[in-house]
Amino acid sequence: MYAGRTWQLVSVALPEIQPPAKPAAARTTPATTASRIRMGADDRTEHPGCPVTLLSRVALPVSDLPCSRNQLDRAPSRIRQAARDRVDPDPAVLEIIDLFRGWHFETVQRVQAELSNFFHKEAGIEEERLPIGSRLKTPSAIRAKLVRTNTSLVRMQDIAGARIVVPSLDIQDMTRRIVTRTIFRGCVVAEKDQRDEPDQYGYRAIHVIARLDGRFAEIQIRTNAQNRWAQLVEGLDAGMGTDLKHGRGPAEWLEWLHAASDEYRRADLGEPFQVPPTPVDEAFAEQEAAEEEEAE
Repeated sequence: MYAGRTWQLVSVALPEIQPPAKPAAARTTPATTASRIRMGADDRTEHPGCPVTLLSRVALPVSDLPCSRNQLDRAPSRIRQAARDRVDPDPAVLEIIDLFRGWHFETVQRVQAELSNFFHKEAGIEEERLPIGSRLKTPSAIRAKLVRTNTSLVRMQDIAGARIVVPSLDIQDMTRRIVTRTIFRGCVVAEKDQRDEPDQYGYRAIHVIARLDGRFAEIQIRTNAQNRWAQLVEGLDAGMGTDLKHGRGPAEWLEWLHAASDEYRRADLGEPFQVPPTPVDEAFAEQEAAEEEEAE
């Protein structure tokens, strides 16, 4: 499948998510190790079935859609209107969204298979060292995004999604090159690097958008630290019923997530770091201080 390329496995240190005693040596400490791929040989190998022209800001072609283009174009405005009116969307509109979502199922399967085949089988990296997962965006998440943004269904690029979690920044860079230049060469329509400058809520990662068989797929590449931050957000949203991921929640928690994101960035860079106390921790500390003061 990847004719014309050579690769070899090189053992490198897996940085622990903890303050290193010597930041400069953080990436060479012989603690736990992960397999790292060094790519070589010919970078011109084309991946079968992919167009060679790279595009940005594109919509899906009108052919091979699961329903009419007119239905897809009208669905977002009808979802937004229902949200404004605080009523349930028309079942016919929900069916269109479900059909469009289901149309991406084979794309999710293909992305998962392509990534796993290269990294786990071809390169021989253990799955626990380089976890790869995939999913279809839930119908409720699709509707929420349509309400939250002005995007259309045919321009929504993350209905089919996959995620790769890597141990360090240098392996993240290598993984990005492999995904864009080898596995999905010629299929990539957009890339976004949010490591140095996160989004307005603190999210950091690399996102790659590919178009496969006329469908978009989003591939997230995160370090362990970036993934831990994202899992914190998901856990908080699930526990508090908030949407901190999109800036909807208590201000003190949004501020804490920004501060935590900065500290996890320092961890990725091999610098000493300390995740700040949460608003709950601070509230308990204030209560304990008040009780001690009363006791005196």
